Amino acid sequence: MDIRFRKPKKEDRKRIDKFLIPLKNDYVPPFSEEERKDELNDIYGGKAKAIIALTQHRQLVGYVVWKQYPKNKAYGYLANLAVHPKFRRKGISTKIRKLAFAQIKKAGYKGVCYTTWHKNIAMIESSKKLGMKIAKIYLDEKFRGPGGKTLILKKDF
Repeated sequence: MDIRFRKPKKEDRKRIDKFLIPLKNDYVPPFSEEERKDELNDIYGGKAKAIIALTQHRQLVGYVVWKQYPKNKAYGYLANLAVHPKFRRKGISTKIRKLAFAQIKKAGYKGVCYTTWHKNIAMIESSKKLGMKIAKIYLDEKFRGPGGKTLILKKDF
C-alpha cells in the first residue's frame, strides 16, 4: 500500500474533521465536540505542527499533531496521534511518529514525549520499539475512569 505523508493543507480541514468523528470513542475519555474543534484549531492555528497520512487515492488514514511540551519546554510533545481502524497494524503509526520525531529533533528539542493510558498495549509496545521509555505512571481516575492510569512516554535524542 502506498501511503504519502505531508503537512495538512486548508482543503484537508473538512476531511480531518470528518475523520475525527468516528474515532472519538478511541480516546479515553472519548473526544468531545469541543476537543475535536480544539484539535482542528491546533492543526490549523499555527502553534502546533501536523503530519497527515494519505493513500494513493487521497483517503486520510492517519495523522499526528505535535507541539512544545508545556510541562518541559525542552521537549516536543505528540499531542495526538490517530490511525483509522481499517489501516492499523500496517506500520502507519510507527512511520508517522518517526517523521514527527525527525521534525522535533530538527526544531532543536532535547527529546519527545507523549501520553497514553495503561490499557493501550499496542501503543506502549510500539513506543518501546521506537526507543521510548516509560517516564512516569500515575493514577488518573478523573480523566481515565476508575482504576485508570496515564503513562508518560519519553525519548531523548
